[in-house]
Amino acid sequence: MARPNRIWFILLVLTGILLQSSLQSGGSNGAIVGSSQLPLGSGLGRIPQSTGSPLTPPPGNYFDHLIVIMMENQGVNQICGRNPPPCNGSNTPYMSGLANSFGISQQYLSLVITSWPNYYGILGALLPSGCSTTNSEPCYPPAGSLANTNLIDRFEAVGLTWRGYMESQGAAAGCVTGGQEPYTHVHNGFVAFQDITNNTSRCSRIVLANPGSCGSVTDCALINDLNNASTPASNFMWLTPND
Repeated sequence: MARPNRIWFILLVLTGILLQSSLQSGGSNGAIVGSSQLPLGSGLGRIPQSTGSPLTPPPGNYFDHLIVIMMENQGVNQICGRNPPPCNGSNTPYMSGLANSFGISQQYLSLVITSWPNYYGILGALLPSGCSTTNSEPCYPPAGSLANTNLIDRFEAVGLTWRGYMESQGAAAGCVTGGQEPYTHVHNGFVAFQDITNNTSRCSRIVLANPGSCGSVTDCALINDLNNASTPASNFMWLTPND
């Protein structure tokens, strides 16, 4: 990371596994912080009173930026083998290495066997109507149908910034509620919520992660924001890879 003195907390989330690490390019605290449960209002530490959208994301007591990379449909047995740590997934050396070097949450479980409800559960702390914890059939709400309070409401209320990055969503920015594979809106949890989908300003913060200008850099929209010294990265950043 090019930013000095900023602390990053990265969550690599899969159905059944959570990898977490704390990365810091300056200072002395490079330890793993937090846990698989991040209470709203406490995860980023020091929370300011809201005065509108800040020009500079406020710092936190423990880490300044939370980055969620939402992966898909592999459990701890497929990634790490049984009973980690250590993680010994021979087919996943990179992710196994992250788990062994930084940390793995062994008590992180999916809400439902199928993947879609877990996107809404993380952003809105809810299991959508029609979903069952024992039902693996598709259960997802139409775009813009959820009226529940979500993390974006909480972040904006206390002056924290956010941005969503969606691979191949078909628009440079916006709430893409249709689209075709490899993008699917049911893996874009933001657009399930009414007060995001119906808000132009909020939709503008959901951007194409992999525009054609990326070249050989995967998801350059996220990478460029992390490395831009003149424009501070958001406090909360979410990446959904292609299906």
